[in-house]
Amino acid sequence: MPDRNIPSKSIVPQLIKTGAFLLLTGVLMFISMYLTGQGPSGEFTKFFMREVVMENFFGLFLILVGLIIIGIVMYFVLTGRAHKPLKAVLFSVPLTLFFVGLGLALAWNLRDDVADAVYFYHGHYEEEVVVIAEYDRIKRGHRFILEDGREFTEYYHGAGYRNVIPGNPYLIQYLPHTHKILRIERTVSTE
Repeated sequence: MPDRNIPSKSIVPQLIKTGAFLLLTGVLMFISMYLTGQGPSGEFTKFFMREVVMENFFGLFLILVGLIIIGIVMYFVLTGRAHKPLKAVLFSVPLTLFFVGLGLALAWNLRDDVADAVYFYHGHYEEEVVVIAEYDRIKRGHRFILEDGREFTEYYHGAGYRNVIPGNPYLIQYLPHTHKILRIERTVSTE
C-alpha cells in the first residue's frame, strides 16, 4: 500500500512552473522599481516597453496573422486545393476578423506612441510648471487634472505621483502626443 504522505511526481513540475512565475514576477517588479527611480529616462523606458513594443507591435503582429490566414485560404480556394472551399471561407472570415480586430484594438495609438518615442530619442519633450487642481488614485493608476482643465491619466506608478497635493505648483515633463508624464516635481512658485 503506497504511503499517502509522499507527494506524487506530478506536483514537482507544477512547483517548478509556479517558482519560475514568481521569480519572473519578482524580477519584473524589481526592474519596474529601478526604472521608476531613474527619473524621466526610466519612465520613458517603461512607456516604450509597454506601449510601443508590447501593445503596438503585438497588435501589428495580430493584424499580420489575420491577413496571412485570409491570404492562405484565398490561395487554396482560388487554386482549387481547398477540400471544402465554402467551409474554409466561413471558418477563416471570423478568425481573420478576430485577429485583425484585436490587433487594431492593441495598435490604435501606434502613430502617437512612435512619434513620442522618436521625439524623446531626439531630446524633445514638453516641460512646464502647472498647478494641479485635482488628483485621484484610480483603479489602475493616477489621474491629474490641471488648473487649466487638461487631464493626465497615468497607468504607471511613477516617482512622485503619490506625493501630489492638489493646489500646489509642480514641474512636469511629458511627451507631447500621448501626454505620458515623465517627471513630476513640486516647485516653489508658478513663475
